[in-house]
Amino acid sequence: MVKAIIGGTGVYAVPGVKTIEKTITTQYGQATVYMGQADHEDLVFLTRHGADHSIPPHKVNYRANIAALKKLGVTHVLAVYCVGSLKTMLPPVGMALLDQFIDFSMHREATFFVGGDYGLGHTDMVEPYCPTLRNIVHQVSQREGFELLPNATYVSFNGPRFETAAEIRMFAQLGGDVIGMTGASETSLAREAGLHFAAVAYSVNYGAGLVDSSMKIEKQGLQERLDKMLSILIEALREPFTPQCICDSAVYMSEKPKIDIFS
Repeated sequence: MVKAIIGGTGVYAVPGVKTIEKTITTQYGQATVYMGQADHEDLVFLTRHGADHSIPPHKVNYRANIAALKKLGVTHVLAVYCVGSLKTMLPPVGMALLDQFIDFSMHREATFFVGGDYGLGHTDMVEPYCPTLRNIVHQVSQREGFELLPNATYVSFNGPRFETAAEIRMFAQLGGDVIGMTGASETSLAREAGLHFAAVAYSVNYGAGLVDSSMKIEKQGLQERLDKMLSILIEALREPFTPQCICDSAVYMSEKPKIDIFS
C-alpha cells in the first residue's frame, strides 16, 4: 500500500526521508509530489502551498492534489495543518488530532461530483476523519510520550486574511478549537476519494483577541516538535491497519460517474 503525508505552512519536507520530485497530471490540473526513496518508496509527500509557499489557501488546487494521490495508488493519508487556537487549552506550539470540522470557506472547487459525466454523490461526514487511522496516531503518540490532544474541531476560514476578534469569539462559541484556511476542502475531497484520511493541527498563535490584542506568532521550540510529530506520523503509517470505518464506502451515489474521475 502507498501512504502519503500532506504538509502545510512550515512543513515543506519530511526529515530523514529522501525524495524525488514528480509532476502528476490529472484532469483537474497538475500536482507536484515528492516520491520517497530507499526505505520510504511506499511514501508520498505533498506540500499543499508549494515548496516555496507561493500558493494562497483559496488558490490551492485541492482536487488535483487528492486526485494525484489517488492516481498514485495512495490509500492512507495523514495531513498536517498550521492553525491558530480558539481555546486556551491548546497554547501556541501545542498539537491536536482533529476529529471534526466546521466549514466557512467559500468559492472553492471542493467536490469531484459536479454532475454530468462526473456523477452526483452525497458523502457521509459524521466522522470526517478516519477513526481507525486517528486511533493509531493517538496510540503511537502516547507510546512515544508525545503530547497530542486527542480531539479538536477545526474551523476552516477562507483567508488569506486573518480573522477579526469578533469572528474568533463566534467560532469559539460554535464549538471550534482551532482555526485554519485549508482543512475542510482537503478533507471533504479525501472523503469523496475513499481515502483513509486523518489530520494533526499545530498551533502557532492564539486567535485575535483571545488572550490580548496582539497577533504574535510563536515558533520557539516548534521545529523540534514538528520533526518529532512527523516521525510519529510515519511510524503510524507503518502500523498494522485493520479498518473499523466506512472510509471506502462513505459516498452514496445518486448518479454514477460516466468517466474515471480520478484519472
